[in-house]
Amino acid sequence: MNRKKRLVRKTSTKVKRMKGEDRRKLILRTAQRVFAAETYHGATTAKIARAAGVTEPTIYLHFPSKKALFLEVIKDVRRFIIVTTSHILNQGGDMRERYGRVFDTYYQYTAEVNANVSKIWLNAISVNDPDIQAAMRDFMEEIVNLISQDIRESAEEGRINLDYLPEVLARILVAVSVGQEIMVLIGAGKDRSWVSEGVKGMLLGWNWGRKMKENSSKSEK
Repeated sequence: MNRKKRLVRKTSTKVKRMKGEDRRKLILRTAQRVFAAETYHGATTAKIARAAGVTEPTIYLHFPSKKALFLEVIKDVRRFIIVTTSHILNQGGDMRERYGRVFDTYYQYTAEVNANVSKIWLNAISVNDPDIQAAMRDFMEEIVNLISQDIRESAEEGRINLDYLPEVLARILVAVSVGQEIMVLIGAGKDRSWVSEGVKGMLLGWNWGRKMKENSSKSEK
C-alpha cells in the first residue's frame, strides 16, 4: 500500500511539473518535428500526442484544432526568421556583407541545426487552406517590408543609389531565400559559403548603385 502511494505521489508530481506553459512548449516542439516529417495532412494530433508523451485531449487543452496548432508552429518559425533578420540588418555596415550574413546564418541554421524549419515552410505553402495561406502571405509581406525599409533607409543615407524600387529588390531576395530552402532540403550546395558569396555578387551585379561599385573598386585597390 505504501509503495502504491509513493507511485501515485511521484506520478502526480510529474504531471504538475509539466502543466501550463512547459507542456504547451513541449507540444509545439514536438508538433514542429511531426509536421516536418509527416506533412500537414499526414500528421494527426494522435501522432503528435504519442511523440510528445501526452494524451490527445491534452493537446486540445492548449490548441482547439490541428490547424490551430499548425498555425502556431508557423508563427514560431516566422518569429525566428524575423528576429534573426532584424538583428543582423540592425548591425549596420556594408549592405552586401549584411545580406550575406542573413543568408549565411539562415542556411547554417536550416542545414546544420534544424532542417524542420525549411520543411515546415514548404509544407505550409502546399496546404490549400485559406487561413494557412493567409498566415503565409502575412509573413511574406512582413519580411518584404522589413527588407524594403532597410534598402530604402540605405538609399536615403546615400549609401546606395537605387535603380529599382526597394520592394522589387526585397521580393527578389525573398524568392532567393525560398529557393535556398529547397536547395537545403535536397542536399545541394553543402558548402554554405556559396550562399552568402552568391548573394553579395548578385547585389553588386544588379548595380544597386554607382557608389556601391565605386566603394568596391576602391577597397580592391
